[in-house]
Amino acid sequence: MTDTVRTLAPYMNSAPAPGFLSGMFSVGEMSYMNSEKVRWDVQRDDEDVAFPLPAPDTGSYHNRDDQFDDKQVTPPPYGEKFTISASSLGKERALGRTEYEDPGFIREANERAAYMTGKLMRKLRRGMELQASQVLTLVDGINLVNSANVSVYTLDYAAKATHFPDAGTAWSSATFAQMITDLQSLADVIRNDGLSDPRRIIMGTQSFELFAAAAEASTAKRFDNRRSDRGELFPLTNPGTGGGQYRGTIDLGNYKLDIWTYGARYKHPYSGTKTLFIPNDKVSMLSDNMGFETVFGRVFLFDNGLPRPLPQLRARARMVEQGMDIFYNNWTELNGSGVTVELLSRPLCIPKGIDTFGTLDTGI
Repeated sequence: MTDTVRTLAPYMNSAPAPGFLSGMFSVGEMSYMNSEKVRWDVQRDDEDVAFPLPAPDTGSYHNRDDQFDDKQVTPPPYGEKFTISASSLGKERALGRTEYEDPGFIREANERAAYMTGKLMRKLRRGMELQASQVLTLVDGINLVNSANVSVYTLDYAAKATHFPDAGTAWSSATFAQMITDLQSLADVIRNDGLSDPRRIIMGTQSFELFAAAAEASTAKRFDNRRSDRGELFPLTNPGTGGGQYRGTIDLGNYKLDIWTYGARYKHPYSGTKTLFIPNDKVSMLSDNMGFETVFGRVFLFDNGLPRPLPQLRARARMVEQGMDIFYNNWTELNGSGVTVELLSRPLCIPKGIDTFGTLDTGI
């Protein structure tokens, strides 16, 4: 007697691409560039106070309005591709189908292309999230390495070292009062340089556990976690911003800050180890007026005039709601043995308000 087999719907364990950090970098219609380089101007104000003239007829004090800094950067190029071999189509059982089903040559190619483009888009989004995490946690800005652990893109936004201090005492042995002093000092630096009050903290998981344990043991009840199920960090323009967990509120002098943790991770391209976007020993503090923005540089390609084997992949997809910009390319090998699909992008996370945030190294 022959056994019968029923094929169930496939289980696809796709790794989601988080966007909690990169979602803080706004994306709008003006974020999509047709140039290789990006430039912006920064004009800084200060908390100057007017004071009286020595006498009514001495003339007013002169003020200047023409001072600003010019910044220019080049977004890094990203490129990912895959090839669908013609000889592999229709020979083996396709995902979720029985060996008796014939999905059709072109249909199977399209299904495999759709799966792989989705996978590579998530890979690119993790690349953007890594940029954002390095902007927040590294004083020397972005430093991206390849599978050989060689730096392939660096960009120093010239952040002040005072915004990236070390804890006075490592939090593994610090008291709650010492932790409060570390946070208060960083908050004051951000307020003085960035001209706006810090409003939120993102803690590495282990740093938060030490902080929460110290707060529990302290008689100074300054940490309130009774409403730890409260909404979003703040309105984010991009989807996929999950992963952040609200943990409570801390009072620091004149400041009241929401505390969040973020446990998302990525596979390091060199070591292969799962690596946290916000390391355990980091505590980032941010204001509202950050001016964070993601821009996308132009990818320059020649149009060879040949028909695309997968025409549904248009040349450029500006996805404002998704916060991405993808240049698609696909071509048939000269001998017809396969179709290669390529995804290209040039995203860059820019912290225009470089003085409006900072990160504490807790030394654990």
